[in-house]
Amino acid sequence: MRRRVGEKAVGAAREGVSLAMRDFSGELRVSFDPDKMSQALNSLLENAAKFSRDGYVVEVGLEKPGDRALIRVIKQGPGMQPEQLELLFEPFRRVKGRFSAKARD
Repeated sequence: MRRRVGEKAVGAAREGVSLAMRDFSGELRVSFDPDKMSQALNSLLENAAKFSRDGYVVEVGLEKPGDRALIRVIKQGPGMQPEQLELLFEPFRRVKGRFSAKARD
């Protein structure tokens, strides 16, 4: 995950956004499909950078609540409305927000 965040930091910097990896000091063993995990993480990081304003920081963290792993991507600025969250994982769907990918006022 640290490698993926580092790779995406270059593209985020072009958007005027910094990516920061939170430290994780625990041990974590999980089973996952590496291709699907990479695709999901790429999408999260790219969208967080794309829809953040210049100068914002996007933090990426790994947590271990109980026997699970949790990847947390936290960005500054307005979040999504509850009604938008329902549409988030529908294929080929874009959720309209206050800021477009290019609007950074």
